[in-house]
Amino acid sequence: MVKQFKETQMEGRRLLHLGIAACMLMLVMVICHAEPVFAKNFEMDLDANKVTYTLTEAKSGSVIFGEANTTGYIYIGQKPDTFVVKNDTDKVIRVGMYVTTESPVTLTWFADFGPALMSQTINRSESAVITGQTAKPGEEVSVQYGYIKEENKNVKTLPRLKVRAKITVTDEPVYKTVVKKEPKIEVTKMSADQAGIQVDVNNGGAGVRGVSKIYVYKGSKKIKTFTSAATSKYTFTYKAKGAGSAKYKAKVEMIENKNDAKTSKAVSPKANTYSLKVSTKLSDYEEDEIKFVTQSLSYSGNTIIVKGYTVNTMGADLAYPFYTYASCPGKLIYQYRSPANKVIKKGIHKYTFKVKNVSVVDLRHCGINVK
Repeated sequence: MVKQFKETQMEGRRLLHLGIAACMLMLVMVICHAEPVFAKNFEMDLDANKVTYTLTEAKSGSVIFGEANTTGYIYIGQKPDTFVVKNDTDKVIRVGMYVTTESPVTLTWFADFGPALMSQTINRSESAVITGQTAKPGEEVSVQYGYIKEENKNVKTLPRLKVRAKITVTDEPVYKTVVKKEPKIEVTKMSADQAGIQVDVNNGGAGVRGVSKIYVYKGSKKIKTFTSAATSKYTFTYKAKGAGSAKYKAKVEMIENKNDAKTSKAVSPKANTYSLKVSTKLSDYEEDEIKFVTQSLSYSGNTIIVKGYTVNTMGADLAYPFYTYASCPGKLIYQYRSPANKVIKKGIHKYTFKVKNVSVVDLRHCGINVK
């Protein structure tokens, strides 16, 4: 019985040892075939030859590319060669990149702005590639190395590389405020259902620079959106029921910072008229000429009413026709020639005429030219 017990005990030990061996073998197989596991927020993209660390919490500190517990070991001459810190917080950060290798090797390093270190020997002592590059929310900071064999003739084995990213969270404003004044909007009543609208984004020096979005509203309804370089005036015609009597406003909003915005006060359309300051002194005009000087333009339906003065410096009343017209860029509004038998009295006298069936334009904002 004792002999049988010993044999059973030995058999149990043998089975236990076999079980342990089998478990060890399975563990080795799992380790050998497992995909690399990276620390949180690290992502390897070998197709793009880069590894990215995404900062998701606004905390200062350092992260290291090339450690076993972050990205795994990284060797010179193998992928990746580009190291990226992406700012996925709502704060402005500054990033420094510092590099070491386990044995000396000569490398050239590039940053987003261009070459940072040229043909420099990197070893166990940290070398600074960049010391404080700024990244706003959504932006990235990256460095990349270049390895040239001719500069490393004495290097027999390519060493491991570590890149330390020092991240500093700042209190800098994400965007500088550039909108100092609200935009200026002017509206012309062209008809009951039509309005001419002009938006001056910069409002005579409002300080707006850079790309912005402009929104135009009729009451609370958005009727127009356009992108502006914030240096120009924008004019368009709006047609809708009641357009000639509604109130309008404009909003300028910086594309890179939607909180940087201002809205104009609501304005009502003004009459569609155009006027010029003219002299009524005969001595202000050249001698021996007969002409018409335009003082104002207005509409009655699709009839334009032109008021001004006839000027006759000939010294006598004469039946002499004059010709006048008005145009906007690329468009003739009207032209008029006085009757051939019309006597133009000497001196300066008021004169009004009408031209029917003309195009209705925004006289206040179309860039009118009167001759």
